[in-house]
Amino acid sequence: MFTDERSDDYTPIAVVGTFSIHATEFLLIMHVASMIALALWAAFSAQPLQATTLDYFLSYSPELILEKFQIWRLATYVLQNYPSLWFALGMLMLWWFGREVERFYGRRNFLICYGVLTVVPALLGLLPFLNFPLVGPSQVHFGIFILFAATYPSVPMFFRIEARWVAGIYLALFSLLYLASRSLSGLTLLWVGAFLAYGMTRWMGRGEWLPGNLQSFLPSFRSPQLTVVRSEPASSAPLKKTNDPVASIDPILEKIARSGLSSLTPREHAALRAASGELQKKSEH
Repeated sequence: MFTDERSDDYTPIAVVGTFSIHATEFLLIMHVASMIALALWAAFSAQPLQATTLDYFLSYSPELILEKFQIWRLATYVLQNYPSLWFALGMLMLWWFGREVERFYGRRNFLICYGVLTVVPALLGLLPFLNFPLVGPSQVHFGIFILFAATYPSVPMFFRIEARWVAGIYLALFSLLYLASRSLSGLTLLWVGAFLAYGMTRWMGRGEWLPGNLQSFLPSFRSPQLTVVRSEPASSAPLKKTNDPVASIDPILEKIARSGLSSLTPREHAALRAASGELQKKSEH
């Protein structure tokens, strides 16, 4: 857990014994089950794994969607999971980052984000000049990582590099890879997923980790469904008014460093402004 903040919609879908199954665990189970089903289907058929009837039924095909209205293919392509090390790493990414995103934004918003990251690229792929390579959930899970990085930009990750910079390095490296291989569809899909994920963090009231001169051009709006609650220690006492507003802003400054300016409550914003005014008065004298 990266902060004491969580959504009041962070509720389990089911409880098995003492284990709570949230939306992240449900999606993880769904992907693992599809991988097992595809592997067993191929094991008992004469066709290769990626050419079985089940694989064909799940696959993304703009022609079949437009001509035969097989609209389930807009979403079922994420269930084309094949046994591999990359599949295992993708599931770890979903587990690590998805549960923190769901914890902060809540189950409903998390599932909306997952659905948008799945369906919107598939809809764009119906355009005649785009040919997205949509097989499996890798681009969806990349979007979940961008959601995480925009929500917790200062969290240290690999080699103590902050999440925001890990996301930037990932985007830069894969952009160069797609440019070198002249894959316009892969490059477009990469940035479509990144912009979708970042746009949803803006919609849900976060995503303020770009440089200030760029951030000022982006709209800031908050989803009415998002309510964040804070778990307070039992011994903590409510804030009291003091005659010296400067003395009470240390916790606020720590919170800004940890979660960004957008995480402050209206009361904390007011306290920060009061302390700033007091410091300005003292500097004038």
